[in-house]
Amino acid sequence: MKTRLTLRESGWIECEELIWIKPDSPPLGSINRPRRAWESILWFSKSNKPKCYPKANGTESNRLGFEASKFEQGGKSHIHAGQNKVTAGIARSKDYIEVGTSKIEKGFNHPAMYPPEVPEYIIKLMTDENDLVCGPFMGSGTTGRIAKKLNRNYIGFDINSEYCDMSNEN
Repeated sequence: MKTRLTLRESGWIECEELIWIKPDSPPLGSINRPRRAWESILWFSKSNKPKCYPKANGTESNRLGFEASKFEQGGKSHIHAGQNKVTAGIARSKDYIEVGTSKIEKGFNHPAMYPPEVPEYIIKLMTDENDLVCGPFMGSGTTGRIAKKLNRNYIGFDINSEYCDMSNEN
């Protein structure tokens, strides 16, 4: 919460909270509480109209509209526009990414790695080729490797210089 409030006070706009669902997460934390199997991904921007490509990670669907039988007639309201027309195409990206922690890259010595699918989803959702991707917690460099793979520029930093060296090496 402190991170969110500090960023807001510094002029950043909180666009959305995405969720990383970790179906195979280890049973960490208190044994008196449910196993934590998700993490927040906070999306902040300096613009109130940040780039977003909602269909970048979407899947094919033959149900992109609503069926009249479910919602009755939509009328002329913009809120219900098109709900009577079921169409096929690419559905919008979900607000969660479901990928197990077992998918992390092997061969890197870092205690808090995440699977490459996590930054890949976000980079595709919010950037174009040649845009700059920033990794403020560089770690082993997963985000940088994915940014390079997707033809994005990358800058990263970490409070631990050993991680910066490891990431640059990778």
